[in-house]
Amino acid sequence: LRRMLELSAKGPFVQGIVVCGKRLCGRRLASRCLPPRDVRAKPVGCSEVHVFMSPQIPMNLFHEESYVVAWRRKDEAGDAWREQVPSASEVQGKGARLRIFVGKLPEQRPLLFRLCSENARGRSAWSEEAAVETFAVPSEDGGLWGPLGPAAGGGANGARYTWSQTKSEVGIRIPLGPSRKAKEIKVKPFPNRLEIRCAVGGGSPEDGEVLLAGPLPKKVKIDEVFWSIEEEEEEDEALGRHMSVQMAKAEAMERWPCLIEAPGHPRIDVA
Repeated sequence: LRRMLELSAKGPFVQGIVVCGKRLCGRRLASRCLPPRDVRAKPVGCSEVHVFMSPQIPMNLFHEESYVVAWRRKDEAGDAWREQVPSASEVQGKGARLRIFVGKLPEQRPLLFRLCSENARGRSAWSEEAAVETFAVPSEDGGLWGPLGPAAGGGANGARYTWSQTKSEVGIRIPLGPSRKAKEIKVKPFPNRLEIRCAVGGGSPEDGEVLLAGPLPKKVKIDEVFWSIEEEEEEDEALGRHMSVQMAKAEAMERWPCLIEAPGHPRIDVA
């Protein structure tokens, strides 16, 4: 029945009635709004997000509604919701699924989004919330940084790696203490994963603590993964003694969005 009504509503006779009704009565013939459903958010840039939702449109030919998007920082307790009314050009799609563009957002931040519908009869309730994290701005060498594992003290002391990329390679630099020896480190590369462990208490590095481990966003050539321990570099004295890892990309020209695909490892904008 609903499909029959939708098809008949597209006819010229019914459309004429709708136009006349709206002109004579304004927007008073519209129904009360219902909150959008199935809200999802996807980052598309360092400060841009696409919010997807399904509107709940009543079976009323005179119904009209617009939408309000609200967002706040997820990692700040008590952060106030900020509302934006998207323009017609920022709302794309029709029917059961719509996409709304939201810009001017903070970079590299976890955010929460919610939506409501509104018309002359008022606003609907808010939809369920959707979480998303905006991308980070890449460094000059095409990479960024990320947290190290327990072997480096984890995130408690701010220990982190830096990574870079060229068209064919990915490079990693991991700070090391003065007493760390090469024989205490085990590097295990896989096509889609990297594991670096350090020996603890004189044990084997094979079963040692994780220095850096996790899934890679793209494949590497495991027979072209090399590493070494480097002393302080003249161009970057702050880095000091460190471990340098070079990995050949399986597919050259592919830009990596991150080094490790896991929570806490920022993704960069590769657009």
